[in-house]
Amino acid sequence: MAWPNPANNLTLWGMLKNMEIRQFKSGTGQFATFTISTRTRKADKSWEFEYHPCVAFGKVAERLEKYFDDGTMIGAQGCLQTKQKETKDGRVFYDTSVHVTDLAFLPKGITPKEFDEAPKEAAPNPEHVTEADEDLPF
Repeated sequence: MAWPNPANNLTLWGMLKNMEIRQFKSGTGQFATFTISTRTRKADKSWEFEYHPCVAFGKVAERLEKYFDDGTMIGAQGCLQTKQKETKDGRVFYDTSVHVTDLAFLPKGITPKEFDEAPKEAAPNPEHVTEADEDLPF
């Protein structure tokens, strides 16, 4: 199967942290920098947390400032952006962040136990493998 268009899309669900709203130097608009913390269940049943640096511009930044607070459960859609930067002594490093294009509220009060309890009908059937699935490189 050939993909029609290569895409750089991602969806993050997590907790909003360290939100800062700033104005552009030209005064033409604002942007927001923030972090979304997500969690993953490890093999020993403990949680591992990751922190994803994010940036939002224009109307998305305005919505973020108006409706969201630190600690809010948030859903964000966007794409990854990687920038190459060089230090004064010539070392090169890469800075990756999420460019957020849409935001959503997530329900409050979800506990780790509720994440583990998926509906049975939503579970994939391992016996149902098609030939097309076997050709995928991942």
